[in-house]
Amino acid sequence: MVQTISPHFNRDKQKCRMLIEQLFNTPADIIPDYQNKTLTVKIAGLNANRFNQAILELLSELNQTQTNYPGTQLRLVYKN
Repeated sequence: MVQTISPHFNRDKQKCRMLIEQLFNTPADIIPDYQNKTLTVKIAGLNANRFNQAILELLSELNQTQTNYPGTQLRLVYKN
C-alpha cells in the first residue's frame, strides 16, 4: 500500500506508512448491497485534503482489482 500511495503523496516512506496507519484507524461504514452484489466500504474523510487525495488514489487502485469479500459473491467497493 505504501508503494501505491507514494507517487501521490510525495512524502518519504515513513510518512506514507503513517498515512496507511491512519487509514486503518479511520471509521468506515460497511454497506452490503445484495441486489448488485457489492459490499461498499465508505471511509470517513481524513483530517487533511492531501491525505484524502492520496487515499483516493489507493482506493481507486483497490477498486480496479474487482475483489470479492472472502466467502461471498460480494465485490468490494471502496469510497471516501
